[in-house]
Amino acid sequence: GTCRGDFTVLARHACPEAEIYTADIFKHKWISDVRDIAVFFEGDFQKMLQVRLTGIKIDFAFIDSGPPPTLKPPQHEPGVRLRHYEAVLPYMAKGGIIATHDTVTRDWHAASKIVHEASIQLNCGRGLSLRQI
Repeated sequence: GTCRGDFTVLARHACPEAEIYTADIFKHKWISDVRDIAVFFEGDFQKMLQVRLTGIKIDFAFIDSGPPPTLKPPQHEPGVRLRHYEAVLPYMAKGGIIATHDTVTRDWHAASKIVHEASIQLNCGRGLSLRQI
């Protein structure tokens, strides 16, 4: 998800020539700041892949999907990160990297599968799994 756009801003500074695509199911108030530096898709991540990225290969994918903030009490949609992780695989360029956030706490469905497939696992904070394709 895009949420506040923090990673989108960092990615733009790190790779000023890159085409950056981001998706979130909610339109956050920060989106106007991000629209100038990335293509924002309001809707499901998988739909964005099908609609916006047909024929495009992804060099770097950052997956930080979380529970919809409207759920009371907050809860994770079962398998949302795994669903996004698996959905992006066919779009990845050879040598591309998928980074998946929050893989140490295992507070969401199927983190162990992503950790198992990771090329590098960073167990700091809530964790980051990196997989090179």
